[in-house]
Amino acid sequence: MNMKIVAILIFTLFVAITMADSDQKCNDNEEWKECGTKCPDTCLNHNILDRSCVKMCVAGCFCRTGFIRLGYDANGGNGRCVPIDYCDLIPHKSFNE
Repeated sequence: MNMKIVAILIFTLFVAITMADSDQKCNDNEEWKECGTKCPDTCLNHNILDRSCVKMCVAGCFCRTGFIRLGYDANGGNGRCVPIDYCDLIPHKSFNE
């Protein structure tokens, strides 16, 4: 086999492994999934029945079993993963009030 081809294959493999590893670093209480939901449950929405969501695979970090997204953060995201019981401590207003 030609040395140039071997070098290119090794380089390509190195780049692929490096990129895959960097994409899979998640925060505490999170795990990497290749096919997670576009609309994760949060403390703010987990009690809403029949909420609409685009059925679409999304690769990324998702809460581990027993944890849920807080529902908000300073950057407009869904926040960190907290124990599901933590949601009971957050005061919610009902839409019927």
